[in-house]
Amino acid sequence: MPVLSIIVPVCNVEQYLVQCLDSLLNQSFRDFEVICIDDGSTDGSPAILDAYAQRDARVRVVHKKNSGYGHSMNIGLSMATGEFVGIVESDDFVAPDMYEVLIEAINRLQVPYVRCLWFDYWDDGNMHPSSSCLCGEQTEEHKASPLACTEIFHEHAAIWAGIYKRSWLEENDIRFLETPGASYQDSSFFFKVLAQCGEMGFVRRPLLYYRQSNPNASMKSRQKAFCAFDEIAEMRRYTEHYLPQNKQLNDILFNRAFSFYLWTFYRVARTWKKSVLARASVELNDMWHHTSQPEREMSKNDLKLAQALLKSPMLFQIKYYWWRIRERLS
Repeated sequence: MPVLSIIVPVCNVEQYLVQCLDSLLNQSFRDFEVICIDDGSTDGSPAILDAYAQRDARVRVVHKKNSGYGHSMNIGLSMATGEFVGIVESDDFVAPDMYEVLIEAINRLQVPYVRCLWFDYWDDGNMHPSSSCLCGEQTEEHKASPLACTEIFHEHAAIWAGIYKRSWLEENDIRFLETPGASYQDSSFFFKVLAQCGEMGFVRRPLLYYRQSNPNASMKSRQKAFCAFDEIAEMRRYTEHYLPQNKQLNDILFNRAFSFYLWTFYRVARTWKKSVLARASVELNDMWHHTSQPEREMSKNDLKLAQALLKSPMLFQIKYYWWRIRERLS
């Protein structure tokens, strides 16, 4: 069995797939398998995958009907045989020593999860390194407690910027929500990882190139408009089932839900804005009754906006747009 299993979900990415696979197979660390889950691709991706599988025995390929990102990832997790699991999106690529660095870090720090930085990468070659609240430490590699640095819950999930101990994922039933399509299923997975790991590892080096398309595009379909609610519901289910005694998680989750709903409201097409706010108000009211000290997890401004939304979507909109006008004028 390999030390590492790398799961690569694939769906119509023939333009970038070769670069992704080459970056994996040319790693300085060699003891791994690459599990490629083809989610019903209709372009040249399946042929590219089969060609790589014939050329390199470390590549395993599954072709299936399109069933969504979460289902694909769970198939990959079930197939993985390595001690550790990594994830790489098929339109991204990695540094030559990414997994050598991460394997050494997770073994040295003795944690179930290690995370690194990455480059936001554009096709014209422009790129910018990411940042993290965990960068505050002086050392390039260190342990961190998510419950002591709760800002990490609100950072980009970036589930591909790290590796996980496979047995730990299985023991804690950390899997993906299998909703249709590919809309934010990484969110609840990331929350479960942070909620369960008392300590995680952090490497202050960008080791992956995260390809940017159009992160500001509006969400025009109803499915995408409401997928945030599915992910928050999964976070609540998991917390109530596995971690009911951890009251701090309820405060973190309320803040996470509010920021997720606010981000959805900002990005969603105008058609769905009213419906998003109405549902957010109902669900946040239910969550509010389970919080103990939400103010310790939220800024004063966010808390005021959240309390306005608890009262009514109309009051929230008045405060929200007034706040944005003041920001522009200042």
